[in-house]
Amino acid sequence: MSIVLVVFPAAPRPDPEAQRRDRELDDTLRQRLTALIESNAASDDLDDTASRFSRVLKQLEFYPEHLDSSDTFDCQAELADSLPNN
Repeated sequence: MSIVLVVFPAAPRPDPEAQRRDRELDDTLRQRLTALIESNAASDDLDDTASRFSRVLKQLEFYPEHLDSSDTFDCQAELADSLPNN
């Protein structure tokens, strides 16, 4: 398989400020999710992975520093059912 890249000199370049904010967002999300998953891991060893994931999403929705609390995560049963059980 071959890949051919065509590069144009006038192509827009990534904004360094946007890249920095993107890295900060990734770090913040990783910290929040890690904290929520760790706090839920000890709560119930009988829960399956889908239940834990659903609970973490619901808790993340109401996280204190959530910038736009009007947006909610819609955690449907289909999402939980689509995850493999451990």
